[in-house]
Amino acid sequence: MLETNIDDLNPEIYEYVMRRLFDAGALDVFFAPIQMKKNRPATLLRVLCRPDDVPAMTAILFAETTTLGVREQRVQRHALRRESRTVT
Repeated sequence: MLETNIDDLNPEIYEYVMRRLFDAGALDVFFAPIQMKKNRPATLLRVLCRPDDVPAMTAILFAETTTLGVREQRVQRHALRRESRTVT
């Protein structure tokens, strides 16, 4: 999981950044409003990706956002098996 706090990026750019991350193989991307020190509003950007994709995701975050740093930690995902059924 990669994450960064962003406080100075035009929110109109978020969709573009999300698309770039998904196109590069991100498993999940989300933005959440947060409060930083001195009660400044900001946005938490979190990216779930495979370990092999960390360099590419980090490069996108540095190139396409105003972040100066990215936090990385290993997390484990659990998912239910999905199936499709036709119902009348």
